[in-house]
Amino acid sequence: MSADETMPPWADPFQEDRQPDGTVKVTVYTHPLRCPVCGNETFRERTTLLNTKGMAFFNLEWANKSAENFICARCGYIYWFLPR
Repeated sequence: MSADETMPPWADPFQEDRQPDGTVKVTVYTHPLRCPVCGNETFRERTTLLNTKGMAFFNLEWANKSAENFICARCGYIYWFLPR
């Protein structure tokens, strides 16, 4: 059984542990997030808008969906998580 099947649809898949330096350690569906490039376990967090041509044409970029990003604090590798 996958982690997705055991989590209720309303559950937040991310668990974040804030570090004193402002970074976060992240767990996704009970799996610790590690950078695939350098093996680091701390990340900076941001949300990025997913712009589309149609919404930009009508000046409605604010209505686009967003993605959750976790950026490796050591090498800068970026994880992108799309909304469910």
